[in-house]
Amino acid sequence: MNEETEYIPTQCVHCQKTIQEKPWISVMNNGCIINACGYRCSNHLSKYVGVGYFDRVVNKEDFNEPRPVINFKTTVEITSSSYFDRSCRDIVDEEQNDLDKMFDDYSAYYDDPSNSDDEDYSD
Repeated sequence: MNEETEYIPTQCVHCQKTIQEKPWISVMNNGCIINACGYRCSNHLSKYVGVGYFDRVVNKEDFNEPRPVINFKTTVEITSSSYFDRSCRDIVDEEQNDLDKMFDDYSAYYDDPSNSDDEDYSD
């Protein structure tokens, strides 16, 4: 029972490539069979045959396996608390505290009148 099926070359509806072997998917549409050569081209098939065409697929035997479930990406608000992990935030906070302390020390030093650079010229 080793039957070889001979396929008549057809053309992919999306990329227009000649399909020498069995098409990835074949869909009956208005009395004509529309073929797609591969997965990527089959993703565009609804442009040519409309949406909801699975009941018109000719080679359903090729699609009886479980198909993957696609999880859609959700958008996440990017803030300092969600973007940085805890250790990065700790490092940034520590550096900010060090800068604040240096500024306070600098301000305290130059606000002290005894540390003034002004020379007293009064005699």
